[in-house]
Amino acid sequence: MIIKNEKVYDVLKWLQRVVIPALVACYLGIGMRLNWPDTETVAFIATTINTTFGIILGIDQVNYNKTMLELQKNASEEDAVDDSNGF
Repeated sequence: MIIKNEKVYDVLKWLQRVVIPALVACYLGIGMRLNWPDTETVAFIATTINTTFGIILGIDQVNYNKTMLELQKNASEEDAVDDSNGF
């Protein structure tokens, strides 16, 4: 898992899903209206980077979920062993 802190993960996920797409849309709308050079290229690059960022966050979430399932499984097995020993 790349991101160890759940709060940091939540902020990064919010940035990737809400803030960055909103900023790109704003930049694209204003830039096209004001005829800024290469507006579409800049928006395309920003969107591509944001998509890559989202994939990395998604992979990290899958790895985190696997780790949590393994920890829960191990804890359940330890509880079962303790119960069978009368502890």
